[in-house]
Amino acid sequence: WIVLCMGFLSNFLTWGVTFSVGVLYAEWVSYFGAPMGEVAFAGGIPVAVGCGLDITGPIYGILINKLQIRTCGIIGGVTMCLGLSVSYFARNVITLCITFGVIAGFGCGLASLASCSIINKYFLRQRTLAESVCGSGLSAGVFAMSAVQRYIISEYTWQGAMLIFGGICLNNTVIAMFFIPPQKLNISEVRPSKESNNEIGITSICNTDCLNLRILIFTELSFFKRSIGLYRNITFLRLITSHFLGWLCLFIPYVHLVERARLSGLDENTSAWVAATIGLAGFTGRPITGAFFNYAEVHPRIAYALIQILCGISVAVSPFWSNKIGLFMFAAAFGFLSNGYGLIKASAAVMLGCNKFVDAFSWMLMFEGLGVLLGPPMAGWFYDVTQSYDWGFRVAGIGLIISGLIL
Repeated sequence: WIVLCMGFLSNFLTWGVTFSVGVLYAEWVSYFGAPMGEVAFAGGIPVAVGCGLDITGPIYGILINKLQIRTCGIIGGVTMCLGLSVSYFARNVITLCITFGVIAGFGCGLASLASCSIINKYFLRQRTLAESVCGSGLSAGVFAMSAVQRYIISEYTWQGAMLIFGGICLNNTVIAMFFIPPQKLNISEVRPSKESNNEIGITSICNTDCLNLRILIFTELSFFKRSIGLYRNITFLRLITSHFLGWLCLFIPYVHLVERARLSGLDENTSAWVAATIGLAGFTGRPITGAFFNYAEVHPRIAYALIQILCGISVAVSPFWSNKIGLFMFAAAFGFLSNGYGLIKASAAVMLGCNKFVDAFSWMLMFEGLGVLLGPPMAGWFYDVTQSYDWGFRVAGIGLIISGLIL
């Protein structure tokens, strides 16, 4: 349980900083004076790289297999600290994309994968419970980081905030010291959950050691041969299309909502609390929706589709919620409903079978990173053309609805 707490704190620091980028984004827009679509790239790159987009996935796997989990967790914390701290010297968006985006994003992904890996080693029967606890660290981190970012920026500027958050994320090195693999694992403990017809049972069986998954799928030639068969499978095509559309649109409010609130007339401190509301609502919404669908024994595919459609509706109609109360209501609704990630993993396992889950999930990770990379700039470009966030959020909402309907 100490390892579980450390996993929660790791997600709190890594994803809490990267998903609360909306407050920093508002500062970057005014500081660099660049088009919003261009600045938004810097906000999306760290999450895209952390998701394992392109070549970073196998690199994470190689490092963890060669250097062990604890060492890689320490390296990830140091790298993220370095990327954030060096961002202090960024004088243009391109430099920020490299320091905050690539370097800090790589450290974030490595530290996160180390946390995921050690949790999978310790929790065999209760893996889904453990993953839920760790996953809630993201929402708690978004709430806390968004709440304090505005104060830090007002006192020390955004450059000083990067140094401070770099120091905070250096605590990942201390957290990683607790990532000591168990000496002996009783193989008899690895057996299907009693709740094998829902998300909990499926992820317990199919969400195997993710570091072995990363290295396996990218180093074996047979992976690409098997992938040919996957891309001929209409069910798989529906899954990756839905997943890509979901992440193309889902990350947009995380990046742009603070700036949208500021342009709607809210002061900077209040705008930052709009972002914090997303984190607080997500922290409460994740266990509530999970418990509801589990109790009702809803198929994960149906649960995911319902969550995506409701979330999409809230985003699509959000341009009508342009006042202070409306923006906070939207942030609460979006945060509460933006937790379908575990459901689509379970859906993939049910719809494709556990024997195809590893290969399918690897491709889903790639499209997830691609969606995160392209979504925020897309909304920024809509603003540059229309001088309004309305159409960017409408398109994002429609995309989320289509994502749910496809599946």
